[in-house]
Amino acid sequence: MSDSTQYEPAMLASHDDDAISDEELLTGTGSGGVFASGYLRDKPLIEYLGESERVSHLLSNKKKGVRRETDDDSTAFTPGDDYRAIAAVTDTRVLFVVGGCDDGDEMFGVPYTEIEDVKTNRGVLKKSVDVWTTSGVRWRFYVRSSVDLRSAAEYLERAAVVWSRVESQLQHARKHIAAISDHTSERDHEAAREAAKNAREYVEEAQRKATELTEDRADAIWERIQLTEQRLDEGALNIHVSRAKADVASAERLWRQEQYNDAYDAYLAARNQYERALDLARERDLSVADDIRARADQVTQSIDRLSKSPLQRAEETFEEATAATELSTRVDLLADALEKYQSALVLDWGNDTQRFAGDSDEIRTTIEAVVDELVGARRELADKHWRAGNWYSDAGQFDQAREELTAAREHVDAALTVAEELKPGLTAELAAAKRELDADLDRVGTDDADDAAPDDDETDEPSVRDRVTRLWTERDWETTHDREGVVDVVATREAPIPEKQLLVVEERSPDGECDQSVVESAVAVRDADGDADVVVVVTNGSFTERARSLAREHNVKLLDGERLDEALDAAGFATTDV
Repeated sequence: MSDSTQYEPAMLASHDDDAISDEELLTGTGSGGVFASGYLRDKPLIEYLGESERVSHLLSNKKKGVRRETDDDSTAFTPGDDYRAIAAVTDTRVLFVVGGCDDGDEMFGVPYTEIEDVKTNRGVLKKSVDVWTTSGVRWRFYVRSSVDLRSAAEYLERAAVVWSRVESQLQHARKHIAAISDHTSERDHEAAREAAKNAREYVEEAQRKATELTEDRADAIWERIQLTEQRLDEGALNIHVSRAKADVASAERLWRQEQYNDAYDAYLAARNQYERALDLARERDLSVADDIRARADQVTQSIDRLSKSPLQRAEETFEEATAATELSTRVDLLADALEKYQSALVLDWGNDTQRFAGDSDEIRTTIEAVVDELVGARRELADKHWRAGNWYSDAGQFDQAREELTAAREHVDAALTVAEELKPGLTAELAAAKRELDADLDRVGTDDADDAAPDDDETDEPSVRDRVTRLWTERDWETTHDREGVVDVVATREAPIPEKQLLVVEERSPDGECDQSVVESAVAVRDADGDADVVVVVTNGSFTERARSLAREHNVKLLDGERLDEALDAAGFATTDV
């Protein structure tokens, strides 16, 4: 409290004790004399008060001062000559200041939370007010018998009781506020909300108790409540913010999983939590309001991006499919694009308002175009496997023939499924192709396929593996065929340096291709082996560009059909030599 204008006293002072006014007791310093009353020596009473401490009653005496008594001790603190002792009954405590003691002014403060009892005593010339504390100390302050102590004593008694009750409620509230923090950090938001509810009930009860003393919100008891209430508000705000963060994390996860409506709902829940936190921050004038507003705006921006994402991803996948050079990759991307466009088309079905970008008619038109591309690509890939299957069948390699023809039928089946749902005009041609494939599969290995066993004097054409083995053996490598799995031939030699090579042989039809999966398998088996210096993929067909790129990246050697024939020719072997 910096000056006397900061309080509006409802004071009781000893006006008949040298006619000293309340303002003089608050602001006066110095000793008196024959015709003047003294005050405090070191500084005026007002400077002993807290910055916002408010005075309710003032009492003073010139000689008796204040006495501190316990069961074991009693000490009197009396003012020096021409100084006085003052008891200030404030909104937080009883403050005793004794002026002009041996070492200057003496000051003692007794908070209301420590007061257990208040009594008044009356003598012939003097009265006293006794203040008992919870620690067993009695403070006794004297005034002249003409001073009416009733108002001061009643205020002291009431303040001690109310402060004790209020503090009890606030202690309970603070325990629940601490629980809010613990539960929030553990993301147990329901438990945090329950703790906040309980804390709020205790704070409200403290407020009801405080009105029994004063309704002036500037008094210290209300400031005490407001400090706890502010902590509670911050805890409640943190619950909203924590829930919002959890909802944002859930929305982002659902978005990655392409569960767009669920992601949208999670973002809406997050924004609602931020807005509730913002309302609380503004209502309580908390400093975090701007930060929460920024977070809510970020969620709004995320919702905007999410609303565009399904169609955007579909368009990007379709563009990637159109640019793909490998037919199998193009088929996979087109199928993915179709699924994404279909998802974008139905996302808003059942929603009260449109959430996601895109015109339904335009999306349907694009879906038709994707279906045309996908059916065409699958049919082209099926034809490729179909030709390979017939070639293997003609060559008497029936297992490979069935494998290729089955792959062809799978692509035709997939194309037919799409056509039946989205492009019925294409189903007749695809159904006919499926019947022809089924017939070819049924003929594999039968007399109708001209695949009878050769005469004893006929010589079978050596397999690609046999030719590779012969080529490496001619180059002074020791070869074995007893390795199972991806590797077909293991080649080793001791000179000019010890070396070990793993040979992966992929037999294909003349126009068959090895894609990147063959290279990926070769890399995996080399890394798992641990001792191999080189892994070589050999085929009588060719490699896709993606397979060649991946081989360069992982240091895998490739030998296609053309280079294999050249190597065999250079070694002096015909393709039919064993």
